Amino acid sequence: WAGTFHAFGLEFLRKYHQRFDLDPDLNVADLLNSMTMLSAALPGIALQHYLRVQDPYDWLHPIVRAIKRLKEELVSPAEYRVRLPTLAADSEEIRRRREDVATLYEAHETLLAKAKMVDFVDLVAKPALAIRADRAPCSELADEFQYILVDEYQDVTLAMIELMRQLAAKAKSLWVVGDVRQAIH
Repeated sequence: WAGTFHAFGLEFLRKYHQRFDLDPDLNVADLLNSMTMLSAALPGIALQHYLRVQDPYDWLHPIVRAIKRLKEELVSPAEYRVRLPTLAADSEEIRRRREDVATLYEAHETLLAKAKMVDFVDLVAKPALAIRADRAPCSELADEFQYILVDEYQDVTLAMIELMRQLAAKAKSLWVVGDVRQAIH
């Protein structure tokens, strides 16, 4: 089998869709879907900093990017909310913005679940976390690989690393190829 992390995750979520309360032919939300769902839900979301008198498409894009980044680092909405008091804030405005990000992150996940959708990060993170939490129900696919080769390793996220860890747990070998000249971290 050869493919991207996201292609593997899509196959995984389709095969084990019932574990995630998804349809077998699941839909993947892109940036526009996420922004549209959040924008439509804004009247019912209590925010402190981002007011709905502004055009939400002006300020939602960076928030959806922040949510994506949190998910790539395997930080759940609840974990982010718990971490908020430990984050240094230069001002009350920054604290309110972070609170709003937490609130919008929670809303984003609720909206995706209600629509029975996943986003692109979920394609990687959900399988990684599911295999880590309980390998047995998904061992048919999780334990299929004897040899794993990952190219462009310099571009992986924590969610991808966790997925590799889980898939390599019973593999004979794991190879990664990266270009240090392209690494930004």
